[in-house]
Amino acid sequence: MEILDNMGEEEMELEGSANKPAIINISLDASTNDTNMTFFPYYQHSLYVAASYILAYFLIFLLCMVGNILVCLIVLENRRMRTITNLFILNLAISDLLVGIFCIPTTLVDNLITGWPFSNAVCKMSGFVQGMSVSASVFTLVAISVERLV
Repeated sequence: MEILDNMGEEEMELEGSANKPAIINISLDASTNDTNMTFFPYYQHSLYVAASYILAYFLIFLLCMVGNILVCLIVLENRRMRTITNLFILNLAISDLLVGIFCIPTTLVDNLITGWPFSNAVCKMSGFVQGMSVSASVFTLVAISVERLV
């Protein structure tokens, strides 16, 4: 019990934060006076797994940016491409750009380290943008199908 009493309240309050590792398990063995402490690692994966995550996310981010910017430029620059269906596709490209810019980097960092290193506003913004862009994509696809039906 002395060990638990000697631990500051600061360590208990920061449990699960990105600044310090969180204490999962504290067991005291009365017979040997040994303390067994288990800590969350700051990084969730090994170096090779983290590198493969970063590479995969970077390729997805790069393809997302290049492909959707090309779609936007082609539809906006060429007057013959400004049909109703292509404007809907432009809307899909813009919503995908929002996902690429706001959600891919925050999701990568969240998958790599323990805890949320960003502010509370970034957390709420990321979830909001994810929900809005998925909703925009779904409703745009519905609008394309209704436009083609009519």
